[in-house]
Formats: sequence, structure tokens, C-alpha cells
Amino acid sequence: MQAPAPATQLTIPVWTLLISGVAVIVYAVPGLREALIYDRELITHGEWWRLVTGNLVHHSGRHLGYDLFAFLIAGALIEIRRLPGFAVLCLASGIAVGAVVYLLEPGMRYYGGLSGIVTAAVVYLCLWGLTETGWWQWLCAGVLSLIAIKIGFELASGQSFLDSGGVRPFIPVPLSHAAGVASAVLLFAATRALTLTLSRPRQVSAMINGKPVEVEWTARAQRALESRPAPLVVELELYFSCLIKKFVHFRADAGSHAVARINDQLSLYFRPVMSTACSIDTAERLGRQPETEITTDAVRKIAPKRVRLDYRRGNWVGEFWL
Repeated sequence: MQAPAPATQLTIPVWTLLISGVAVIVYAVPGLREALIYDRELITHGEWWRLVTGNLVHHSGRHLGYDLFAFLIAGALIEIRRLPGFAVLCLASGIAVGAVVYLLEPGMRYYGGLSGIVTAAVVYLCLWGLTETGWWQWLCAGVLSLIAIKIGFELASGQSFLDSGGVRPFIPVPLSHAAGVASAVLLFAATRALTLTLSRPRQVSAMINGKPVEVEWTARAQRALESRPAPLVVELELYFSCLIKKFVHFRADAGSHAVARINDQLSLYFRPVMSTACSIDTAERLGRQPETEITTDAVRKIAPKRVRLDYRRGNWVGEFWL
């Protein structure tokens, strides 16, 4: 039986808070803004870091507020939902935005703002949302549709839905948002493929009582096996009592039972037993009825057809089918 799961730990969106805090500091310190802003002329003279750090510079408080509001929501949801690669996404989209502006906007001297990275974060969150079910999937599909309409409008008109409202002139750069979308799509495709590969269950055929048994275990179980100091022995118990029940027990050794060896880390054996009593008092005292192993010729012809093992929240779990 699996032990009760521990309480879910609170996930702190570290990267979201860190990047947001840096953006606020950069805005509050004029010297930092001048040192980090995207400046095409200075980039041409070798200050390449401005391609990335320009994303942290904002031209007005309203400009900063718009970007931080969206970034805090999207980034926090990505980290709380433990989606992979958020730090990589922020860096890759920041580089992509700077490179696209430099290559495709040759007339633009200055650029700043998190909006390209924000767009990447929202798209990335929603692409993962499409892999789920229910209302969240539909919400993510709707948000992606709105983003496509927004970017299409911006590219066609050269205007933004939002105005920074600052003293400095604010010129929208739709290509920066398109670069964010491209970064999110590429990283999602890579991480999704990697996740599916790593989560693919291992599968091996073994023999029990002269019959083939398909044994599979998840990627989580494989990692848990690799971290064990000793091999794991799995007992597949077929229990004949008032009702026929199936149990999977995880042992340090097999005792005197013959095992089917799966690999150096995993073995299993099949153990049919029957209760020797049917007493409520005995069951309450022992947790189950007393038992004895069945060793008849008929039972020796029985074997599981399929076994599946997993490791969830610090506990081994398993099931088998006859």
C-alpha cells in the first residue's frame, strides 16, 4: 500500500522574481540604463552585451509596468507549474530579440523593453497548456489565438495596442514580439521531444512459471533504481481469501523464492498465497488474514501477463495483470 503523499511544496518563481527585480533596478538607476540599453552604434563598435541587456531597459514607468505585469503572471505560472527550461527561454528569447532588431531594423538606434521576452513566456506557457485537458487547454488556445491576431495587426500596421505614455517617444517593434514567439515555439518543440523521450517507459520481457511476462517501468522508476544502493526485489502477490486480491510489495531481498531477473537493479517473483482464516478480529490485529503459500501444480501454471512499476512522491507503486 502506498503511504500518504506529502503536502505539495510551495514553488517560488525564482527566475521570474530575479529578472523582474533586475528590470526595476535598471529603471531606477539612470547609469545602468545608459550602460545596458540597446544602442546600435555602440553594438557596432563591439558592445555586444547590449543585444541582450537592452531587454531589461524601459523608457517609462508605464512601459515598465505593462511589461512586468504580464511577465510576473506568465513567468510565475511557468515556474509554479514546473515547466522545463524557463531560464533558457528568457536567455534565448532575449538574444533572439536583440539579433532580430539588429539585423532587420537597421534604422533603429535605441531599443528597450521586456515585451519580446514576455511574449515568449506567454506563448511557451500556452503551448504547454495545449498538451493538457479541460478549461486550461481551451484558455491557452484562446490566448494563443489573440497573440497571433495581435502580432499580425502590429506587423501589418506598425502600431501597438499599448502606448508607453512616457516622455520619450515610444516606437513599437512588432518583430521583437515575433522573435519571442519563434523562440518559444522552438524551445517548446525541443523540450517536449526531450520530455517524451525521457518519460518513455522501459519495457522488458521476463519468464515466470515458464510464461512470458511484459515488465515496464517509468522514467521516474528508472531514476529511483539508479539511485538505490542495492537492487530492488518486487513481489507480485496473488492473494486468495474471502476475495481474490493482487498486491505488489517491494523487498530488499527475495528470501528463498526464485526470481526473474530483469537487470542488475531489478528482480521480481510471483507468490500465490491463501488465507488460513477469515476472522475480522485477526484481520484488524494483523492488517490482513494469516496466510500460507500455495504450491500446487495448478497454481504453478499461473503467471502475470504484464507488470507496471512507478515511483511517485518517494514511494514505489506497482500493479500487475493476469
